[in-house]
Amino acid sequence: MTLSGRDREHWGRWPCFLLAMSLPFCRAWAEERTAGEEEGLPEPVITAVDPFVGPVAGGQEVNIIGNNFRENCVVEFGGKPAQVKKVAKQGTVLKAVTPPGSGAVAVTVKIPGVKQVASRSRAYYFGGGVGAGFYRFRHGLGTVWFWIQIGGWIMYPILVLSIVALALIFHGLLAIRETQLIPDRLVEDVAEYLSNGHLDSAADYCRKKACAFGRIVLTGVQKADQPASIIREAMAAAGAREAEHLQQKINYLNNIGVVAPMLGLFGTVWGLQLAFQEIAGAGAQHQVLAAAIAVALNTTVAGLIVGIGSFVGYFLFRGRVVRLISTMEILAEEMAERIIQRKGAEE
Repeated sequence: MTLSGRDREHWGRWPCFLLAMSLPFCRAWAEERTAGEEEGLPEPVITAVDPFVGPVAGGQEVNIIGNNFRENCVVEFGGKPAQVKKVAKQGTVLKAVTPPGSGAVAVTVKIPGVKQVASRSRAYYFGGGVGAGFYRFRHGLGTVWFWIQIGGWIMYPILVLSIVALALIFHGLLAIRETQLIPDRLVEDVAEYLSNGHLDSAADYCRKKACAFGRIVLTGVQKADQPASIIREAMAAAGAREAEHLQQKINYLNNIGVVAPMLGLFGTVWGLQLAFQEIAGAGAQHQVLAAAIAVALNTTVAGLIVGIGSFVGYFLFRGRVVRLISTMEILAEEMAERIIQRKGAEE
């Protein structure tokens, strides 16, 4: 059968017509499949923003640290789009230039065409001065709390030890001082009272001052009617008690310096045990392993930080205590001689 020219032209239009009709359906199918593939990918996550403080005018280049970023992502600071400069090959770091803004804002990373959104509230601060300083302080506390939560329950006793260690260090800085333990005015006034034979005045003055050296002299004055050997022994015993009291104050720091790293080591072993349990399981995932190893590393670091800080405070205070005890021994011997000489003069 031979088709005329008009028939060939008529039938030749059908393939083009069918192709034109199928293009929208093909495009919709391709977009749906692409979206489905995108939705199957891991969701983006923001872990940190560096730097996290910038000018109100914007224009600062910021590194958004996280995972699973894409080349076509959209970054917003407080709802305002930022200029995306670069996405790392592995999708772990994203560089963006900040828009103008004010105060603390959220940082958001969106993937066009899908519902995957990564957001971190109050992650960036526009401004300076006192507001920026307060935000830095608050951000630091938030970071510390974040690492404590990662470390697990073992971090809480380490945190308690760190607070106790700080309290002991501040107490030592205020209390273990020569001006607090051996006031110059007390030494001069008591020496004058003893030289003039005013033992009762010296005793009242030592009670009023209530310091370590005053208690040592008071013990000697109260034994003034006893033989010289008893006076010296009583003052030596009082000096030993005061020295033991000072040593006990700083020994707590030494104990914390020992216990804190041991707790960190316990957390390390515990975290590694969790990691090996996941490895032994059939469905171990790298996120779970990373979390278990993070427990081990965080507790180790925290325990070492607290232990090192406690040992530094202990050794510094130990040297100061040794020097103060030596000074008190010399002055106590001088005061004992004054009491004994005055007693001999009265006899």
